[in-house]
Amino acid sequence: MRIAGYRQQLSGAIAVAHAVHLVTPVITRISPPSRARLGVVSLALTMIFAGAVAACSDDGATSLLGARGGTGGGSGTQPGGDGTGGGTTAGGATGDGGTGPVTIKARAAFDAIYPTLASSCGTCHDTGLAGAPKFLEKSDAYGAITKYKGIVVKDYFNSRLLVVGSTTGHSGGAGLTGALRDGATAWLALEAAALADVVAPSTDAFDVAMGANSVDISKGGTGVTGAKLNFTAALAGTSLIMTNLQVSAPAASGLQVTAPKFIIVAGTKETPDPVDSFSNLDQSVGAGQTATMGPGTLLLTGFATGNKLRIEFVGLKASTAVADAGTGGCKSVATFTSSAAPQLQSLCVSCHGGGNAGATGAMDLSALANDKAKACAQALNKVNTANKAQSAIIVRPRPGSGHPGVNNFDQGTHDAAMLGWINNE
Repeated sequence: MRIAGYRQQLSGAIAVAHAVHLVTPVITRISPPSRARLGVVSLALTMIFAGAVAACSDDGATSLLGARGGTGGGSGTQPGGDGTGGGTTAGGATGDGGTGPVTIKARAAFDAIYPTLASSCGTCHDTGLAGAPKFLEKSDAYGAITKYKGIVVKDYFNSRLLVVGSTTGHSGGAGLTGALRDGATAWLALEAAALADVVAPSTDAFDVAMGANSVDISKGGTGVTGAKLNFTAALAGTSLIMTNLQVSAPAASGLQVTAPKFIIVAGTKETPDPVDSFSNLDQSVGAGQTATMGPGTLLLTGFATGNKLRIEFVGLKASTAVADAGTGGCKSVATFTSSAAPQLQSLCVSCHGGGNAGATGAMDLSALANDKAKACAQALNKVNTANKAQSAIIVRPRPGSGHPGVNNFDQGTHDAAMLGWINNE
C-alpha cells in the first residue's frame, strides 16, 4: 500500500510538472499589458499544482488526476478530461472538452484550481443554495462553469468570476483572493486564448456606401435566410459613423442577435472594433419585424474609402420568442437622470462625450447634457440586465480592468450611482 501510494504521488508530480509546462507558454500569446499583470500567474499555478500533490494521500482519492479523470483513469468526481480510458479505477473516458492545444491547457489549468475553488465556492454554487447560480455542479463542474454566461469571455479580466465581490452585492463576501484568484486568472486567460482561436460565424465582407445600406447577414447564423442589417453611413476623416442601425427578421421567423462584432477589412488586413461595442447585446426581433439594434449607432476608427466590413456573431438564430426592445431604450430615464447622469457627467463625458473617438464609439454620451433619453439608451448598451452588478458600465472603469484610468474615481460611489439607475431597468 505504501509503495502504491508513493507511485501515485510520483505520477501526480509528473502530471503537475507537465501541466505547468503547458500553461506557461500561452501567456506569451496575451497582449503586453495583460501579460504584465499575469507576471505572478505561472508561479501561482505552480504553487497550486504543488499544493494539490502535497495533499495526496496513499489512496489518491483527492489527487489531481483523480479530480480530472485523465489518462489512465482516476477516482475523482469530474468526468474524463482530454485523455483516454484505461487504468484500474473509475474515470478516464475520452474527454468532453475540445482537443486543441490551448483548450487542453485550459482544462489542465481549471483542474488545478478546481479543488480549492470547489472548497471556497461550492457550498453555494454547486447546490444553488439561496438562489446562487449553479456553475460548479459536481456532475460536470468544467462544463457548467464554461457554459455559464459571463465567466469564460475574451476580455477575461471582466469575467464574472473575477469581478464579483463584496462591492457588487455578492453574499459570499470579497470573492476570489490570493493564490486562488491568480490561478483563476491564469485559467481564464487560457480560455480566452482558446476563444480567440475559434472562427465565429460571419457575413461575407461587404462594401459600405455613404448613405443608406441594407446588408444580408444570414451567413452569420443558421436558419435565418432573409435577415438584414440596415444603416446609414458617413465618413468623417478616418472614422466611419453608422447611424440608424436596424436589424430585420425573416418573414417566417423571429430573430435573436447576440454580440455582433464589426470588423474593418482592408485587403488582407482585418481590424476588429477595438471596444467590441455590441458585446453585451442580446436582442430578439419578431418575425417580419424591424427594430433598432442596441443604441442604433456605431463609430469605427481607422476606416478608409474602399475598405469593407464584415460582421461576426456570437449568436444569430431563428427565434420564436416575443420581440423585445433589446438595449434600444431605457425604462427609467428619470433614475438615469437623477442617479447615473451626474456621475457620468463628472467622470466619463470628457472621453465618451466626443473627446475621444474610440471611447465615444463604444458609448456615446455626447447627448448627456441635452437629451437624457438618448444618452440613457447609449449607456444601456453597457448594462447586463441578467446580472446588473456585473454590467460593463460598472466594472470597466475599475482599476485593473484594462480601462484607462479615471480621475477621482471612487468605486463605491460609482457602483451606487449606476445601480440606482440600473436596478430600475
